[in-house]
Amino acid sequence: MIIDFVWPDRPTLVACALTCRAWTPKSRRNLFYSLDFHSTKQLTRLSRLLKARPNLVNLVKQLSVAPDAAHLNLASAFPFPLARKLTRVEHLRVFGISRNFPCLDPSFTAALHEFKSITRLEITRTIFPSLVVFGRLLFALPNLSVLICASVRWTKAEYKASMIPPMAVPLKLICMSMSFAYWSTDLVDWLLAVVSHESLRAINLRRIWMKDMKIIEKILSTVGPSLRHLVIGCDILKADEEIHYPSLERNTRLRVIHLEFRAKGEWIPEMLSRVPFADLCQVNIMCAGKIASTDLDRIECTRIDGLLSHKKFAKLEAVVFQYHNYVATGWIAWWQVEIPRRFPRLWSKGLVRFEPWRRDWWEVSAALP
Repeated sequence: MIIDFVWPDRPTLVACALTCRAWTPKSRRNLFYSLDFHSTKQLTRLSRLLKARPNLVNLVKQLSVAPDAAHLNLASAFPFPLARKLTRVEHLRVFGISRNFPCLDPSFTAALHEFKSITRLEITRTIFPSLVVFGRLLFALPNLSVLICASVRWTKAEYKASMIPPMAVPLKLICMSMSFAYWSTDLVDWLLAVVSHESLRAINLRRIWMKDMKIIEKILSTVGPSLRHLVIGCDILKADEEIHYPSLERNTRLRVIHLEFRAKGEWIPEMLSRVPFADLCQVNIMCAGKIASTDLDRIECTRIDGLLSHKKFAKLEAVVFQYHNYVATGWIAWWQVEIPRRFPRLWSKGLVRFEPWRRDWWEVSAALP
């Protein structure tokens, strides 16, 4: 139905809802699918609406908390009026809390614990006073399985074993996506202490500095054979920066590796040479923007073509070259001619595919068995 394509244009959805009785249910479902809060006033209005119209409760699947400068207390207030009301919310988003996220008291975590349907937590451009406060937020969601952090900071990112509550059950995350994080050994040790290694199937590090690769290696090594899908998009700060390639030898059941290809992609062939080949079935190379012929020269296409064509990669089903939708059509046409020329062996085997990237940055495209 055309109404599904209108979302998230709220004024148009309202107009659709008022057009005729037949359009109202579908329009209402799209209108209430995702709700954004910027002030405590909006929060109060919603609470009253849900009390008056309880039939709307099951329509809300996504909740976004993005307080404006005058309502920073929204971050510590939002669970209380909504607990036990929004029982079908699956995705909680927290945005733009540039001053320290409020220290969460037991009443806050108890209220947030009532949101048992939430499985996905997305935090963007937010500062936490410590890993302890960050942990309270995560542990308050009993069924959390996907953690997404973009530009998240910690004023005090120190880890001690005593920080973890003695009765805390490790978070059973299936997917962890981190972009532009301030990586440190303390952060890595904390993550490994609070997240179950056996449950983690996908790790998404779409934006990471090469200097942090050595720190990240500890996560990959510890998760080991549980990992099925790995996403890495690496940036190099300095031309003379020391390059460290993480060992992937313990990730023996890796099925999909997704590499973010930017202008400085010299690290890609070496990274691929370290990928365990036993179960690997798909390699994604993501083109982040317009790439020139000289940039393709840097990633040693001939080496990649020979490596992935080797018989040891017998289970390889596809090498997918991905690009953003905003890239010009003419450039895509050049890409689709140049890639077969640069990767003749893979092309002759019918392994090369081209796909536009239509998902959010934190999503992984493969099934996670």
